[in-house]
Amino acid sequence: MTLTNFPNGVSSFGIPQISNGERSGGGSVFGKTYFVDPTNGVDGNKGTSPDKALATLTRAFVLMKDNDTVICAPGDYTGNHVTPLNSVAPFCSVIGMQATALGLGPFAAATDTASPILSIRARGWRVSGFEFDGNAVTESVLATTSGTSNANFLQMDHCLFTGGSVAGIDYFGAPTFSALYHNGFTQMTGGSRILCSDASTDTPRSGHIYGNRFWENINHIAMNPRGFKDTVIEKNTFMLDGVSRDALVMLDTRGGGGNQIIDNYFDITQAQFTDDAATAFIRTAATDYGAGNHLADGEQNALISV
Repeated sequence: MTLTNFPNGVSSFGIPQISNGERSGGGSVFGKTYFVDPTNGVDGNKGTSPDKALATLTRAFVLMKDNDTVICAPGDYTGNHVTPLNSVAPFCSVIGMQATALGLGPFAAATDTASPILSIRARGWRVSGFEFDGNAVTESVLATTSGTSNANFLQMDHCLFTGGSVAGIDYFGAPTFSALYHNGFTQMTGGSRILCSDASTDTPRSGHIYGNRFWENINHIAMNPRGFKDTVIEKNTFMLDGVSRDALVMLDTRGGGGNQIIDNYFDITQAQFTDDAATAFIRTAATDYGAGNHLADGEQNALISV
């Protein structure tokens, strides 16, 4: 039996079942898929197939609407990228094709070092498989929830945040239900890998920080005075001693509260974990809850708020 092409897609009772890559009058459940290749792509292409890939994320973001996906080939994506607003393109995905678990895939630094590498302004975005190389002036990724921007439900996974001295991820405003899964955070010479710099609103809440690795940073997660609220922080690895630098702050959630800090590994002793001095590596809010956190010399359930 021969195969049949359906250039106009397939619908049932007016509902698209198989898309032809274009949106129908009623929209598409999955949106469109664009391909970006900084080595072989051309921004004059449609970008709807790998052999007609776009060259830049900037062009892809101009074309994107709600539920669209961008597949990025390995290469250099250096620039200052700003997503569409929430009213234009919510619940989209930018997926980097990785040759290895961390690295040798899509790489991004800032062209204008006064602006973030990536500014996220729409809800429900997923960013996966990128290496963000930070600088000394601004954060690598800015997730904004204020004005016409809405970065709620953001998910970032399998990304590498390296370098810089300001921030890896900055929650500007109070994004809710954000998720950070299986990312690497390293080589931060100052500042904090994760922070909330906007003091004019409430703090990020109801998030999930799971399975990330923090090492070779001066400060891993130093949120004070704008800490997380009602956020689950679990199964992350926080290293104290490094080859190039040692951590001063592993986890500081003060300014927030109601967080569940469970089943993490902290490269410190129980005495260091419960230290209530100004030099403590763990600083939590009074309403945070701890359980089953693994230390160099045992397990620690209770948290000490300082």
